Amino acid sequence: MMKTILFILFTVPLVVMADITFSDKPAPPSIDGQFIQHDSTIILSQANPNDSSQTLNASPEAKKEMQKVYQECQKDYTLSAHYDCKCWSNRFLEERLKAGPKTPAYNIKSGISNQCFNIPGAAEYALIKCDGYGKSSYDLGYNEESGMSFDEYCQCVSNNYAIQLDNHEDRFTRQTSNKFLTSSHLRCQIPQPGDKNVWERLDQ
Repeated sequence: MMKTILFILFTVPLVVMADITFSDKPAPPSIDGQFIQHDSTIILSQANPNDSSQTLNASPEAKKEMQKVYQECQKDYTLSAHYDCKCWSNRFLEERLKAGPKTPAYNIKSGISNQCFNIPGAAEYALIKCDGYGKSSYDLGYNEESGMSFDEYCQCVSNNYAIQLDNHEDRFTRQTSNKFLTSSHLRCQIPQPGDKNVWERLDQ
Protein backbone atom coordinates (compact mmCIF):
# COMPACT_ATOMS: atom_id res chain seq x y z
CA MET A 1 0.00 0.00 0.00
CA MET A 2 1.82 3.05 -1.24
CA LYS A 3 0.72 6.65 -1.22
CA THR A 4 2.31 10.02 -1.97
CA ILE A 5 1.04 12.78 0.22
CA LEU A 6 1.59 16.41 1.14
CA PHE A 7 1.58 17.91 4.63
CA ILE A 8 1.54 21.27 6.36
CA LEU A 9 4.08 21.19 9.16
CA PHE A 10 3.70 22.68 12.58
CA THR A 11 6.64 23.26 14.86
CA VAL A 12 5.96 20.97 17.79
CA PRO A 13 8.49 19.95 20.45
CA LEU A 14 9.87 16.54 21.20
CA VAL A 15 7.33 14.35 22.93
CA VAL A 16 6.49 11.05 24.55
CA MET A 17 3.22 9.17 24.44
CA ALA A 18 -0.03 8.95 26.28
CA ASP A 19 1.19 6.40 28.77
CA ILE A 20 0.70 9.13 30.01
CA THR A 21 3.78 11.25 30.84
CA PHE A 22 3.38 15.00 30.47
CA SER A 23 5.71 17.96 30.42
CA ASP A 24 4.46 21.41 31.29
CA LYS A 25 6.21 23.38 28.57
CA PRO A 26 4.09 25.42 26.14
CA ALA A 27 4.16 24.54 22.47
CA PRO A 28 6.21 26.94 20.28
CA PRO A 29 4.76 28.91 17.34
CA SER A 30 4.20 27.12 14.04
CA ILE A 31 6.07 27.30 10.74
CA ASP A 32 5.19 26.15 7.24
CA GLY A 33 6.53 23.01 5.63
CA GLN A 34 5.49 19.89 3.80
CA PHE A 35 3.89 16.75 5.14
CA ILE A 36 1.47 13.95 4.56
CA GLN A 37 -2.18 14.79 4.10
CA HIS A 38 -4.55 13.51 6.75
CA ASP A 39 -8.31 13.31 6.58
CA SER A 40 -9.37 10.90 9.33
CA THR A 41 -8.95 12.86 12.58
CA ILE A 42 -12.20 12.76 14.55
CA ILE A 43 -13.18 16.36 15.23
CA LEU A 44 -16.12 16.46 17.63
CA SER A 45 -16.08 20.19 18.20
CA GLN A 46 -14.24 22.91 16.30
CA ALA A 47 -15.24 25.46 18.93
CA ASN A 48 -14.06 25.98 22.45
CA PRO A 49 -14.60 22.70 24.35
CA ASN A 50 -17.02 24.53 26.64
CA ASP A 51 -19.37 25.04 23.68
CA SER A 52 -20.05 21.36 22.88
CA SER A 53 -23.48 19.80 23.42
CA GLN A 54 -21.88 17.27 25.77
CA THR A 55 -20.70 20.12 27.98
CA LEU A 56 -24.20 21.55 28.30
CA ASN A 57 -25.42 18.32 29.89
CA ALA A 58 -22.38 17.79 32.10
CA SER A 59 -21.99 18.56 35.79
CA PRO A 60 -19.78 21.48 36.85
CA GLU A 61 -17.16 18.98 38.02
CA ALA A 62 -17.13 17.20 34.64
CA LYS A 63 -16.89 20.51 32.79
CA LYS A 64 -13.96 21.57 34.95
CA GLU A 65 -12.20 18.26 34.38
CA MET A 66 -12.70 18.46 30.63
CA GLN A 67 -11.27 21.97 30.58
CA LYS A 68 -8.29 20.72 32.56
CA VAL A 69 -7.70 17.94 30.02
CA TYR A 70 -7.93 20.48 27.19
CA GLN A 71 -5.47 22.87 28.85
CA GLU A 72 -3.04 20.04 29.66
CA CYS A 73 -3.13 18.96 26.05
CA GLN A 74 -2.59 22.50 24.74
CA LYS A 75 0.39 23.10 27.01
CA ASP A 76 2.04 19.69 26.76
CA TYR A 77 4.54 18.87 24.02
CA THR A 78 3.55 15.25 23.89
CA LEU A 79 -0.17 15.67 23.65
CA SER A 80 -0.29 18.68 21.36
CA ALA A 81 2.06 16.93 18.94
CA HIS A 82 0.02 13.75 18.73
CA TYR A 83 -3.57 14.76 19.51
CA ASP A 84 -6.16 17.30 18.43
CA CYS A 85 -6.79 18.83 21.85
CA LYS A 86 -10.37 19.95 21.20
CA CYS A 87 -11.32 16.55 19.92
CA TRP A 88 -9.49 14.74 22.72
CA SER A 89 -11.01 16.78 25.54
CA ASN A 90 -14.50 16.30 24.07
CA ARG A 91 -13.94 12.56 23.80
CA PHE A 92 -12.72 12.58 27.40
CA LEU A 93 -15.95 14.24 28.51
CA GLU A 94 -18.05 11.74 26.56
CA GLU A 95 -16.30 8.83 28.25
CA ARG A 96 -16.42 10.51 31.68
CA LEU A 97 -20.20 10.86 31.40
CA LYS A 98 -20.47 7.18 30.45
CA ALA A 99 -18.07 5.92 33.12
CA GLY A 100 -19.21 8.08 36.02
CA PRO A 101 -17.19 10.20 38.45
CA LYS A 102 -15.32 7.36 40.18
CA THR A 103 -13.37 6.10 37.16
CA PRO A 104 -9.75 7.39 37.28
CA ALA A 105 -8.95 10.00 34.65
CA TYR A 106 -5.91 7.93 33.62
CA ASN A 107 -8.17 5.03 32.63
CA ILE A 108 -10.29 7.29 30.45
CA LYS A 109 -7.26 8.86 28.76
CA SER A 110 -5.81 5.44 28.15
CA GLY A 111 -9.07 4.30 26.60
CA ILE A 112 -9.10 7.16 24.09
CA SER A 113 -5.35 7.15 23.38
CA ASN A 114 -6.02 5.83 19.86
CA GLN A 115 -8.39 8.65 18.89
CA CYS A 116 -8.17 12.27 17.77
CA PHE A 117 -4.64 12.00 16.40
CA ASN A 118 -2.86 15.15 15.21
CA ILE A 119 -1.12 13.62 12.21
CA PRO A 120 0.77 16.74 10.98
CA GLY A 121 2.02 17.37 14.52
CA ALA A 122 3.18 13.77 14.90
CA ALA A 123 4.96 13.97 11.58
CA GLU A 124 6.79 17.08 12.76
CA TYR A 125 7.71 15.26 15.96
CA ALA A 126 9.35 12.48 13.96
CA LEU A 127 11.12 15.02 11.75
CA ILE A 128 12.62 16.78 14.76
CA LYS A 129 13.65 13.46 16.26
CA CYS A 130 15.38 12.48 13.04
CA ASP A 131 17.11 15.85 12.68
CA GLY A 132 18.48 15.49 16.18
CA TYR A 133 19.34 11.80 16.40
CA GLY A 134 18.96 10.21 12.98
CA LYS A 135 22.37 10.72 11.40
CA SER A 136 23.76 7.40 12.63
CA SER A 137 20.76 5.55 11.21
CA TYR A 138 21.17 7.42 7.94
CA ASP A 139 24.83 6.40 7.79
CA LEU A 140 23.95 2.73 8.34
CA GLY A 141 22.05 2.55 5.06
CA TYR A 142 23.15 2.98 1.48
CA ASN A 143 21.58 6.42 1.47
CA GLU A 144 24.47 8.76 0.74
CA GLU A 145 25.83 6.50 -1.98
CA SER A 146 22.41 6.32 -3.60
CA GLY A 147 21.99 10.09 -3.66
CA MET A 148 19.47 10.48 -0.82
CA SER A 149 20.34 13.50 1.31
CA PHE A 150 19.95 13.51 5.08
CA ASP A 151 17.08 16.00 4.77
CA GLU A 152 15.30 13.68 2.35
CA TYR A 153 15.92 10.78 4.70
CA CYS A 154 14.35 12.61 7.64
CA GLN A 155 11.38 13.63 5.51
CA CYS A 156 10.92 9.96 4.69
CA VAL A 157 11.12 9.02 8.39
CA SER A 158 8.58 11.72 9.21
CA ASN A 159 6.14 10.58 6.53
CA ASN A 160 6.38 6.91 7.45
CA TYR A 161 5.91 7.67 11.14
CA ALA A 162 2.78 9.69 10.38
CA ILE A 163 1.33 7.04 8.10
CA GLN A 164 1.78 4.36 10.76
CA LEU A 165 0.09 6.54 13.35
CA ASP A 166 -2.74 7.36 10.97
CA ASN A 167 -3.41 3.64 10.49
CA HIS A 168 -3.04 2.75 14.18
CA GLU A 169 -6.15 1.47 15.99
CA ASP A 170 -4.83 0.04 19.28
CA ARG A 171 -3.87 1.83 22.49
CA PHE A 172 -1.11 4.34 21.76
CA THR A 173 1.83 4.42 24.19
CA ARG A 174 5.44 5.52 24.41
CA GLN A 175 6.45 2.02 23.33
CA THR A 176 4.22 2.29 20.27
CA SER A 177 5.82 5.58 19.33
CA ASN A 178 9.32 4.15 19.72
CA LYS A 179 8.35 1.15 17.59
CA PHE A 180 7.02 3.44 14.86
CA LEU A 181 10.16 5.57 14.94
CA THR A 182 12.43 2.52 14.68
CA SER A 183 10.49 0.99 11.81
CA SER A 184 10.35 4.36 10.02
CA HIS A 185 14.16 4.54 10.07
CA LEU A 186 14.37 0.99 8.75
CA ARG A 187 11.87 1.74 6.00
CA CYS A 188 13.87 4.78 4.86
CA GLN A 189 17.33 3.21 4.87
CA ILE A 190 18.25 2.32 1.32
CA PRO A 191 19.56 -1.25 1.64
CA GLN A 192 23.09 -2.22 0.83
CA PRO A 193 23.46 -4.25 -2.40
CA GLY A 194 22.48 -7.84 -1.66
CA ASP A 195 20.68 -7.01 1.58
CA LYS A 196 17.63 -9.29 1.82
CA ASN A 197 16.09 -7.69 4.91
CA VAL A 198 14.32 -4.79 3.21
CA TRP A 199 11.50 -2.82 4.87
CA GLU A 200 8.79 -1.42 2.61
CA ARG A 201 8.40 2.35 2.47
CA LEU A 202 4.82 3.48 3.03
CA ASP A 203 5.05 6.89 1.36
CA GLN A 204 5.72 5.81 -2.22
